[in-house]
Amino acid sequence: MLVPKYGIIYSHISAWENEPHDHPSTPEEYKVNSEPHHHHHVPYDRHQRKDNYDIHSLESAFAFIAKYIESGEEYKP
Repeated sequence: MLVPKYGIIYSHISAWENEPHDHPSTPEEYKVNSEPHHHHHVPYDRHQRKDNYDIHSLESAFAFIAKYIESGEEYKP
């Protein structure tokens, strides 16, 4: 069982998101080319983001992670 700790940064494993972070006040290190779609690819570290051109739905996110869930293979970004 996963037990969330102290807020959102520590409660996620990995995330694909589609809210834009391209406001002029957004720090450059948080902007990605594929806005609004991006991937928080490092488990437990939402500050790191990657371009994401192919995961735009919950279904496609599950399709991506299915092999890790089914095989028990560790996800390594």
